[in-house]
Amino acid sequence: LNDAGVRVRLAGNDTLYVAGTSEVGPGDYDIVLIKYTSGGDTLWTRRFDGAGTGVDQLVDLEIDDAGNIYLWATIVTSGATSHSAVLKYNPAGDTLWMRTDGPNLNPRDMEIGTDGSIYVTGEGTPPGALFSDWGIMKFSPGGDSLGFRWLLNGTFPVGFQTPRALSAGPDGGLLACG
Repeated sequence: LNDAGVRVRLAGNDTLYVAGTSEVGPGDYDIVLIKYTSGGDTLWTRRFDGAGTGVDQLVDLEIDDAGNIYLWATIVTSGATSHSAVLKYNPAGDTLWMRTDGPNLNPRDMEIGTDGSIYVTGEGTPPGALFSDWGIMKFSPGGDSLGFRWLLNGTFPVGFQTPRALSAGPDGGLLACG
């Protein structure tokens, strides 16, 4: 079986989180999240399997100041249909919520703002547009959708609208680059 680590984060309490994709059968992959002690012992392992059969793929992992874990991923929602999703776990590894709100994006990056809001960015095609565009979604720490915005409304040729990174500033501003 094929397993791939995608992101590693060190939490403030000297615990380490590793997240990635794990093969469970031919052509079927789940997202896996593992919490380790600073000494390398496994505290817990969580798997996420979308409703359909296919590749559930992790893109990013972030940890907020309270130790909650956020995953930004592409999941198979039914049959072979995939959708972008944000998942939130508490420090004990319990799933708090999952959101697939907004348009389907090819996930690229995630950032937690100074107010605890979760920002995700990805590439998609706005309704009626000819070209791909950057999309940015914002969620509250409780999982409520706080907005979505296409940055360029699909007005530039393909290839120029691929977001790569987000960064939240101390003033609450958001910087995106690609």
